[in-house]
Amino acid sequence: MVADNLSQNFSLRFAMADPDAFVRSGKVREVYRRELAARDIPGDTVAGATAPMFGIAWELANVRSLSSSDNAAILRQATDALSGDPLEQQGDEARQAQADTALTIAGLWLEEARRRALFPDQMRELSDAVQRDMMKLSGTDMRSRNITSTGFVAR
Repeated sequence: MVADNLSQNFSLRFAMADPDAFVRSGKVREVYRRELAARDIPGDTVAGATAPMFGIAWELANVRSLSSSDNAAILRQATDALSGDPLEQQGDEARQAQADTALTIAGLWLEEARRRALFPDQMRELSDAVQRDMMKLSGTDMRSRNITSTGFVAR
């Protein structure tokens, strides 16, 4: 689903030659699974998929890394926020689609960051695009948020 709408969902000019193929081939899964393990976040829940998307977006938009306790706080916040969400009442297929979308977006951003890591101007472009795209996707200004033991808070 994400691969079908890359140009509509992302303001980023991708550095990778064929981001659609990267998603469709399943290579994006390798990237996000590795990241889930590194962040010690379960990928089998909507909250577990949403937390790394928001965490990675925050890192890229703010050009700073999160600690393991920051990632845990974001996961707790996502779990709490989604506990009463209508999505929780939907079937496994709807929840899986939501989780897959969040993880795919995170995987695309991570792969772009890896490819751009040696080029500060390209990393700035990615940072700005992630900021814009999170505003579009979730209405969240990642640059106006700090991370505390409770998760994201306004600066």
